[in-house]
Amino acid sequence: MSLQKIRSLKRTFRRSFVAANGSGDILIISSDDGVTWTANTQVGERTDFTPAMAAFKDKLVIFFVAKNGTGALLMSSSNDGVKMEP
Repeated sequence: MSLQKIRSLKRTFRRSFVAANGSGDILIISSDDGVTWTANTQVGERTDFTPAMAAFKDKLVIFFVAKNGTGALLMSSSNDGVKMEP
């Protein structure tokens, strides 16, 4: 599992990474204190590469290379850091 840098959105820390089971699922974990982390939350997207993540204008944004043979650069965003939208 390759972890991204920690990002803060609305005073909650977030980390994104690709599942280590070969599925390519992009996952997010979160923490209010940086010590205790939630269970993995699926973003609903897949990639073979470590996603990039940023907090921008009260949104969590994830950029990733599509795992569909096109190699397209895609983006998902979230207002709450949990439910992602394309």
